[in-house]
Amino acid sequence: MGISLDDKDVDLVESGIDVAIRVAALADSANLMARRLFVDPLVTCATPEYLDFYGRPQHPSELEQHNCLNFRNRKTGRLMPWFFTINGQVERRIFQGRLTIDDGEAVGQTAMLGMGISQMPGFMAINALQEGILEEILVNFRPPEVPFTALYLDRRLVSPRIQTFIDFMAKQGSGWDKYIGEYEKS
Repeated sequence: MGISLDDKDVDLVESGIDVAIRVAALADSANLMARRLFVDPLVTCATPEYLDFYGRPQHPSELEQHNCLNFRNRKTGRLMPWFFTINGQVERRIFQGRLTIDDGEAVGQTAMLGMGISQMPGFMAINALQEGILEEILVNFRPPEVPFTALYLDRRLVSPRIQTFIDFMAKQGSGWDKYIGEYEKS
């Protein structure tokens, strides 16, 4: 068994892949089965030290005055927009920053080093938030949660190892629900 961590879309049959995990809305595919694993928020965060020095934005528009750490999609070459719910509507925004990276994990690590503000999936930020390494900002502007879905080939009998893996991933979730429960208690 092997695991490949990559942001590119793959053809499961052509690539010999049993399960793919996709984020956000799915393209229609007649030969694939889909199972929602969990939903996860996008969180905007930075280190407390960064925020103490440069200030805590109270509105997404204030991010224009900050160093926003951007993610560039390797496939398209485009910057990933940041999303906020403003007056009940989801808005996409692109911010300029001194650093653009084409690896999501590296963007998160850079934020944890105090180099700027990042918007990342909750599962990437959760440990750093719990440990106080990162602080979430603009909570009242958080966009709707993003679905994570397992895709696998449409077969009448799914192999037990594939079914076990998908069940395990669905049970694990992102950990965000547990974090929110602990956060609300404090």
